[in-house]
Amino acid sequence: MLVVKFLWKKTSWKERFEKNDTILIASIPFIRNIVEYIDSEEASDYLFLTKLLHMINYSDGKTTKNISLEDLEKIINDVWKKNKSISTNRKDKTVYSLIIDVADKISASPDIDEIALENKIALSMAIRLIAEEFMIQQITDDCGTDEQIKEIDSNQTGKLLSLYKQCAGTNKELLPILEEVSLMTAENIHLNSFMYEPLIDVSILQLKKLYGVLAPLRSEAEI
Repeated sequence: MLVVKFLWKKTSWKERFEKNDTILIASIPFIRNIVEYIDSEEASDYLFLTKLLHMINYSDGKTTKNISLEDLEKIINDVWKKNKSISTNRKDKTVYSLIIDVADKISASPDIDEIALENKIALSMAIRLIAEEFMIQQITDDCGTDEQIKEIDSNQTGKLLSLYKQCAGTNKELLPILEEVSLMTAENIHLNSFMYEPLIDVSILQLKKLYGVLAPLRSEAEI
């Protein structure tokens, strides 16, 4: 459990995320899996945090792009039974916009730490969200329906990619990029250290390059 020990030592993410937005964003899948371990995948907090790892537009309550930092703060304090503050002076800022801000900063940095796991996780989260939103919009526009999207309840990136391939009018030139997204961003990040190995092995330069291709699609994928 190498990663677990790393995250929970004295200078761990838990001690630093209030002042470090990259660590805050990278902690989201970790916190979600704590909820899974102590409760279940059906727990409301688990389902809520899943909306920050996938572009969820069809569900009860807030959708991915509507979740605020204040909402996330409540979940964190509920899970850790603490009084952490991440939303001071920015209660209405959305977590999605912070994910993009963090990813933009990582992508633009010429001397980013290539070893730091938080950079790879945060950038991978942004890549997946942008890619999923783009595919959702393209599938809806080119297939003329979103009914099949609404039925997706697991393995969302892979299933969206399959639907994307079926739509005749979608941009086939982007298929290699979207397939790379599906391969390079893990569908589920668990507490087990081996689940982090794909991200550890992936170069931050590879992720930055992939993000650079996808980032311009944001304006075309507003939902």
